[in-house]
Amino acid sequence: YPSRLTRLLMTGVTALTRDTRTVLDTNGAEWAVSAILPYVEQADFLHISNEVSIVDDCPRAGMGVMSFCSKAEHFEVLRLLGTDIIELTGNHNNDYGYDPYLNTLDWYADNNMTVIGGGRTLDEARAPYIIEHHGNRIGMIACNWVGPYYALVNEDANLTGGIRPGAAACDLTWLRTAIPELRQMADMVVLSVQYWEFDQYQPTSQHRSDFRLLASLGADVVLGSQAHFPQSMEFYPIDQTREAFIHYGLGNFFFDQEFFAGKRAFIDQLFIYEGRLQFVDLYPILIEGQGQPRPMTADERLNFLHLILIQNGIFTP
Repeated sequence: YPSRLTRLLMTGVTALTRDTRTVLDTNGAEWAVSAILPYVEQADFLHISNEVSIVDDCPRAGMGVMSFCSKAEHFEVLRLLGTDIIELTGNHNNDYGYDPYLNTLDWYADNNMTVIGGGRTLDEARAPYIIEHHGNRIGMIACNWVGPYYALVNEDANLTGGIRPGAAACDLTWLRTAIPELRQMADMVVLSVQYWEFDQYQPTSQHRSDFRLLASLGADVVLGSQAHFPQSMEFYPIDQTREAFIHYGLGNFFFDQEFFAGKRAFIDQLFIYEGRLQFVDLYPILIEGQGQPRPMTADERLNFLHLILIQNGIFTP
């Protein structure tokens, strides 16, 4: 029954900056979204982890090469895709200071995009979002595991950097309460995490342990939004009645990294039916021209999936 189905599309790193900013100047937002839009439009809700804020004079002279900003006109990419949910756990949103961050929050609100994982205050940054659609209640929450401190929301003027907006830190004391509480309010819980970045396809043992812990607290889906390398995934058994889907890193969605792994990624479409995750479409993409994600061809998809599934021990090289 289609009236009982909700399709939630989760994507990895988006940063409309650096060389991606340059190709958007040349080719425009419609070019950037054109190849992936037919697939994205199939979903009921689209999540994007956007790591960079709008800056009026982007790029500003004197800023370092790792200080990221976006132009306001390039955010048309988010609008053309029909983005519903913006994750703000990334570590570059405050690179140009806190006023651009606050102004970008206003832009999301003006364009009817719900924000998770970041905000003006700690309560805003930690606030869950509950999707109510076709009889399904899906709770979403997001956090940043690694910092740096200036990327994280802070309400204590005595701490380093003083009062600032930013991302919710993955405070386990908070999560041990927040995740079970969200499970009581929703049929299922989706948790997105900005974790440590590793240039490898397989998660480290600590990465695996941390994400499994989050699943054991009650998250049905745990996704790594930090990864520039697409990483492996698993269905992790919690007990005899429940298992969680964990994807340790989806890879880039809109970003300018031209190496093999930086151009190849997943977008995960979660199919939720009658309050349960029924299956996941692991949709492989390839980023052309440093700013245009497209579906992989059949041969590209076969090679990429074989590479990733080897990491899970399903195949041998």
